[in-house]
Amino acid sequence: MPPKPAGRTKVQPVLEPLSTDRFYAGVRRKPGPKRKPLAEGLRSPPKRVENPYRTYTVSYKLRVLSYWNTPSIRSSPTKLRKPARAEVVERFKVARSNLSRLRKDEVAGKFKEVAKGQCRGSGGGRKRKWEVLERELYDQFRMRRASGRIVRRGWFRRISNEIFKKVYPTEQLTSFPFSNG
Repeated sequence: MPPKPAGRTKVQPVLEPLSTDRFYAGVRRKPGPKRKPLAEGLRSPPKRVENPYRTYTVSYKLRVLSYWNTPSIRSSPTKLRKPARAEVVERFKVARSNLSRLRKDEVAGKFKEVAKGQCRGSGGGRKRKWEVLERELYDQFRMRRASGRIVRRGWFRRISNEIFKKVYPTEQLTSFPFSNG
């Protein structure tokens, strides 16, 4: 026999695998039908997306609104009625919540100056606050790059501060913050 190593020895017991009947011997089973394995369970197909996000052209929006506003569905042999919101949604596949917003936009006149192929009206977003400064800074940036010199973030900060003091002398420098972008 080989000599025993000094100190503690690690013992790895070799156990035979337990069957599920012996493993769950002391566990109380829940009342009711037995659970089916996942492979046998009935899986329902995933739900269809009702209203996926889509953008519509201005001409399509106007077509939807004109259909919704004009009497075009026969209610009797001689009378026409306006379509209901659900009928418009079903026919044009537009989200139900979009219809009232489209109507508000039309009343506000958003679609008057927009070309028919466009999806959005112009004039949205935040207005520029320091437009003269941006123009001047961009011109200096283009001149510096045309001469082959490097432009880094520090250059932008330094030059924009100089331009700000020159163009807006009455404003405080604290009202001109830099963003991380």
